[in-house]
Amino acid sequence: MNNPVDSNQDISNQDIDHSWDDLRVFLAVVEAGSLNAAATALGMSQPTVGRRLSALEERLGTILVERGPAGCVPTKRGRGLLPALTNMRSAADEAHRALAYEDGELEGPVRVACGQLVAHHLITAIEPRLDEVPRIRLEFVTGSRYVNLHRQEADIALRSRRPRSAQLYARRLGTGGFGIYAAPTYTGKNPAALDERERLVQCRWISTPTNTVPSVAWIERHVDDRAPRLLVSDSLLVLEATLRGAGLAVLPTFVGEPNPRLVRLGPVLGELSLTSWLVCHGSVRRLPRIRWALEAIARAFGADARASRASRSLEGAAPRPATPSPSQSPSP
Repeated sequence: MNNPVDSNQDISNQDIDHSWDDLRVFLAVVEAGSLNAAATALGMSQPTVGRRLSALEERLGTILVERGPAGCVPTKRGRGLLPALTNMRSAADEAHRALAYEDGELEGPVRVACGQLVAHHLITAIEPRLDEVPRIRLEFVTGSRYVNLHRQEADIALRSRRPRSAQLYARRLGTGGFGIYAAPTYTGKNPAALDERERLVQCRWISTPTNTVPSVAWIERHVDDRAPRLLVSDSLLVLEATLRGAGLAVLPTFVGEPNPRLVRLGPVLGELSLTSWLVCHGSVRRLPRIRWALEAIARAFGADARASRASRSLEGAAPRPATPSPSQSPSP
């Protein structure tokens, strides 16, 4: 670092007319606590974040972040910049919203953040209506990373909790259930699947390794350790493996009930449920394309109860209980 500024010197009169992108990198590093986490949040590589932060410090002539084994911690000088940079980000976000949403027509991108199974369900449910709005470009953002609606990382998000921010609009979709599902090809070869107790010991169970997911946690609590398992990396692979007859899976009812290639074994699991919220920023909720997407998503989940009334579970050919509308949870 060339000619570092003394820690007691005010840098307010220095040349800090730098690109907002560089300052945003510094702010992301401080908030994330590490270069790697900041890189993930910004969609950059870790070396790029490190280089841009170092270049910013070089231009300012001062160290903004102390890097160590425990992560990145802002220096006194860096902490002094945070309030102004936070305000800058809020202003930049507001300007971006004004530019991005000035068009009031049914056209343009609509980004929806949700889980993989929800995206799979919504694509199937909404596809027939897309011809009504040929100029809307619907984009699904899936994954485990939290998406910040204030920073326009998405336009709409499906969440399992009501947001606390007064700037966000939230619509409750309902509380949805889970069931044990299988393909008829699997139950035909494995009659133990039809017995409530035997299936927990003799059948193969498909899941991801993450036991914080409600469906996986249920399997860990109830399925015998001797039962064979098939572990896959994500929820879409759980669904695909189940459809191909590889075993049993605990799936949300909004996935299992409408699918004619799956049968539910027994009643909906009473101990599993998730409440779902449809969320967007309040400043965009009345724009035509956002309003269309919000209604289309709500209808996609509300329609599943009607489909379930015509479905049948395999045990005793008893009718599947109708799922309250709109009760399907889009969190998995």
